[in-house]
Amino acid sequence: MNDERKGVCNKDRETKLELNFCEFPISSLTMQRNFKPLVFSDTITDTTGNKFCRKWTVDGSLIVGTPIAEDKKVLQTVIHLMEREKCFSLNFNQLFYKQYSLCKALGWPIDGPHYEKLKESLVRLTCCKIHAQYSFWDHKQHKLLVDEIFGIIDELKIYGKKTGKSEIDCYLWDEPQGKISLSKRFFESLQANYTNTILLDYYLSLDDPTTQRLYEVLIKKLHKTGEYWFDVKTLCYEYLGMSRIYKDAGRLKQNLNKANENLKRRGFLKAYSYPKKYKGKRICYVKTAPETDELKIRATKLAGLVRKNFFGDTPPIPSVREIENVERLMREVGYKKAEAVLHICQSEAGTCGLNPSWIGGLLAAYKLKALKILENKEKLEQLREQQDVTREQEKNKQEQVEQEQVVLEKYFDSLPLLEQQEMEQKANQEADEEMQKLGLNPSKMSRKIKLFEKIKEHKQEVKTNQRIKWSKVSR
Repeated sequence: MNDERKGVCNKDRETKLELNFCEFPISSLTMQRNFKPLVFSDTITDTTGNKFCRKWTVDGSLIVGTPIAEDKKVLQTVIHLMEREKCFSLNFNQLFYKQYSLCKALGWPIDGPHYEKLKESLVRLTCCKIHAQYSFWDHKQHKLLVDEIFGIIDELKIYGKKTGKSEIDCYLWDEPQGKISLSKRFFESLQANYTNTILLDYYLSLDDPTTQRLYEVLIKKLHKTGEYWFDVKTLCYEYLGMSRIYKDAGRLKQNLNKANENLKRRGFLKAYSYPKKYKGKRICYVKTAPETDELKIRATKLAGLVRKNFFGDTPPIPSVREIENVERLMREVGYKKAEAVLHICQSEAGTCGLNPSWIGGLLAAYKLKALKILENKEKLEQLREQQDVTREQEKNKQEQVEQEQVVLEKYFDSLPLLEQQEMEQKANQEADEEMQKLGLNPSKMSRKIKLFEKIKEHKQEVKTNQRIKWSKVSR
């Protein structure tokens, strides 16, 4: 994949994180359905000293509920694909997609259950409405909107068969691809670049919902400063969306610290602390490095995995040179492909009985072969996708033919018996003559096909005669 890249990040796998959605959640911290509105609030002071009570309410459908944690990953992947298609620069708020491509971009398995999961997620995002009171910043007009109600997705069209679920089937259409239209308010905010750019693969790899949400909050708060302070309860209840049944500060910290440790282990946070002078009621976060260093963090981790595969559970720490080699590979092909290339290189080294202790030698020996293997694999996947589309089209065509035959059979049954017999006799005769010309024996199938042709001609002839008759009457 030789797309243009800026800086050290793989541009193909970046996504825009809308900053209003970093301030307050749009989804619950659960993988289960939630039918209660999500309500969050806080108090802020502007530059003139005036205090504002901000309120953010997320409501959903009574059937599908509000968005859940997984839905935010779907939304970020949609934004990534729209950015790749240059929708924001072209002022085009629609994305045409195939379920296969969207699931693949999410890193989900390509199967029926995950197609179903994707549909449900998109429906929840479409049904979601947000009521923002002093809590939505219009970057284009440079002002805080007093009272705004808006959606995330204005229009959704899904391609596929009926599922039996009315909440999904009402979005089906006949086009061979789906369509997502972002709401005007949300699209304009993304277009005005009131966003932070993040690595999509890093974001999708955050499996814990609380970690995912904390990452969103800190991406905004730590963007221009090295550290940031929060009141613990405000952070947990209003910004992360933890359940208010946890009244005990110890229980809140227990859940929060799991997310803190995840982000620290993943290299995003340098440290966090609860200073004693605040009696544990406030927390301070310190970021590791500028966001551009995320590539180095991930390159170090990937180089460590390669070392572990060669040396076991206690591998030597990767050298600076090895990390640079992995960084270079990631800039060239992206994180996921770099991971796949290194995996293939290790397999090849194992097959040949070699055990190189440095990554540069591994890449020098097997990189080109690994890239060729991946290229062939991608071509095979594309071929399979095309075959799936062709099979689906053929199946739809066959269903249309069968439906048309049912209609023709009903029409044939409505004709007088004598006319039916004459038509059937004529069709059999013509079918047999055509088969004899081809040197083939007459068959029931050829007679049936010819009969349907005759019925169709008869039906068309009747319609034409009726038009001529009505035309004369009108004159």
